[in-house]
Amino acid sequence: MKIVVLVVCLFTTACVSLPADQTSYAGYVGDRATISLSEVVVSVQSPSVPFSNLHVGLAAIINPSDFSYSEAYDVERIVRRMEPRISSRVVQTILATKAVTPGALPSLRDRILAEAQSSFDAAFAKWEHAPAWNVELAVTSLYFTNGSVGRGTAGSGRWW
Repeated sequence: MKIVVLVVCLFTTACVSLPADQTSYAGYVGDRATISLSEVVVSVQSPSVPFSNLHVGLAAIINPSDFSYSEAYDVERIVRRMEPRISSRVVQTILATKAVTPGALPSLRDRILAEAQSSFDAAFAKWEHAPAWNVELAVTSLYFTNGSVGRGTAGSGRWW
């Protein structure tokens, strides 16, 4: 009887995460959480234009892979704290490429994704609940602009 009460309490207080393949409720269809990371902009050389800006959009797709007492919110916080490290690895990967052409974008996208994912995975694995979560990084946009277009302005986070 005590076990039944404990299980009911755990599931009703939303402190337990179930695997993402649980589809009996609409809330379990799709990904548990997604986070769009800040766009990374790197000036690159291309054969036709001396310099252009390459914009890279990344997102993290979060799903539980096993029973866990942790929540998607905990994973989201870790992803946010890892964002500078991920962005830095993206910049390193792009700058290591001699010249970036539109035809080379698919292979560059794959390299960016592999490097960003390995950067995240190395740190995420240190968390005791990491095995219960699947965090997949995705390149959501990859495009060129001329050198006069930079990253959009971000809010200062202040009220005034």
